[in-house]
Amino acid sequence: MRCAGKQRKKEITLGSSHRPVGSLLQHLEQEKHELRRRFENKEGEWEGRVSELESDVKQLQDELEKQQVHLREADREKTRAVQELSEQNQRLLDQLSKASEVERKLSTQVHVLQEDFREKRSSTNQHIVRLESLQAEIKMLRDRKQDLERRLSTMMEENNLLQGTVEELQDRVLILERQSHEKDMQVGMEAKDPEMQQKEEAKKVKMEELNEERSLQAFNSSRMSLLSEIEQSMEAEELEQEREQLRLQLWEAYCQVRYLCTHLRGNDSADSAVSTDSSMDESSETSSAKDVPAGSLRAALSELKRLIQSVIDGTDSPVTLLSVEMTSLKEERDRLRGSAEDKEMSEQLLKAIRDRDEAISKKNAVEMELAKCRMDMMSLNSQLLDAIQQKLNLSQQLEAWQDDMQRLIDQQLMDRHPKEWSQTMMYTTSSHGAKRRARPSPLLKLQQQSSEPREKDPTASRINLQKTPGFLPQSCLSCFLHHEPSDYLSSTSSEKTQKKIRKGIFGGGGLSKVLLPLNSEDDDFHHPPANMGWLRLAWI
Repeated sequence: MRCAGKQRKKEITLGSSHRPVGSLLQHLEQEKHELRRRFENKEGEWEGRVSELESDVKQLQDELEKQQVHLREADREKTRAVQELSEQNQRLLDQLSKASEVERKLSTQVHVLQEDFREKRSSTNQHIVRLESLQAEIKMLRDRKQDLERRLSTMMEENNLLQGTVEELQDRVLILERQSHEKDMQVGMEAKDPEMQQKEEAKKVKMEELNEERSLQAFNSSRMSLLSEIEQSMEAEELEQEREQLRLQLWEAYCQVRYLCTHLRGNDSADSAVSTDSSMDESSETSSAKDVPAGSLRAALSELKRLIQSVIDGTDSPVTLLSVEMTSLKEERDRLRGSAEDKEMSEQLLKAIRDRDEAISKKNAVEMELAKCRMDMMSLNSQLLDAIQQKLNLSQQLEAWQDDMQRLIDQQLMDRHPKEWSQTMMYTTSSHGAKRRARPSPLLKLQQQSSEPREKDPTASRINLQKTPGFLPQSCLSCFLHHEPSDYLSSTSSEKTQKKIRKGIFGGGGLSKVLLPLNSEDDDFHHPPANMGWLRLAWI
């Protein structure tokens, strides 16, 4: 505006040279007035505009302050959110590292379980092979049992036939004896008649023929009895061989059960010891079969059952732990999946979840395989126990049958040959008595002249004998003093008694109290029988 006024003044000064001064002044006044009016208008406009601008500035300042407050709050919220997100990210990273570590542990456990399962599968295959061998042995034993039963039935039939023939022969002998007795009576009554004498001679001839026939029958029966005895002895030898074979089979079953026990324990040294024992047992089969204790097989079976149950329980406990860990991992997976869906997690977490799902599926497959293996082990255990129980029952039945056969054979021998049996019994008793009489006679001999410390006692040569029922009588004192102590010691039966006598006779303090056997009925000191009393000696 100032530039425009100056320009107009210049125009006026330039045009003043052409116009008159009065009109110029008037014109200037008008312009001045117009300019003043315009200036006032403009000034009012500018003041209104300035007031508006000031109010706008004030509003803008208020808004700026509000925006700054909001910005500070937004910055605080942003920093808080960033901190929370960083903490959450760190927490998720920690959880991811833990999950990877757990996954690595689970993978190692799955590998270990797979190895155990392979070993158990191989052991189950071995058990199946052994079970098949045991079943074959049981089948063979059943066939042998049936064969023995058939042979026993045939022997019983032969025995019944022989008993029937013996009874018939005995009845016939009785009838013939009665007839001969009647004929003798008739011959005695009719001895004066010559015709009767001729009849008597004919009867004597018939009696001689009958006696010869009887002797022939007795010879045939004795021959048959000898043949039957030979057959029975051969059958007894066969039964003894079969019994030894059964003992060897029982010993093999016992060794197999021990091997299973050591294999389940995982003791390689015990396994090698069992293998060496089994090889030694195969080299000395008879002695090892006899050395098997009575209840060792049942104890080994109970131990095998306990070990199988412990193995099953041991597989149950890690499976339950794995199931608990897997449930916790599933919960963590669900929580991480929800947080990933809310906050757009990276692909690493999704990969970890996929790997965890694969581990869970593998774990489920391993659990199924373990369950199948457990069922197979239980079925194999039950089959093995049934087979061994059947084998034990067969062995018991065979032993009972052998005892019955032995008693039956002895009874048949006693029935057939009572005289020979009585003679053998008398011979055994007489030989036993002769052996007893042939024993050394002196029971005790003492020397009064000895170099023992008891010589220091002046009263050591005197012996106080207390006579009680069954003790040494006074009449045997001279015989007692003229024998050596070694004679008594050789006649004693108990080793403990010999030690006690030696301690009492040859000890430093002399014989204090010794109980010696002596006959309570006979005073003969040189021939002591079996029933003896006791002698108490005391050094005074």
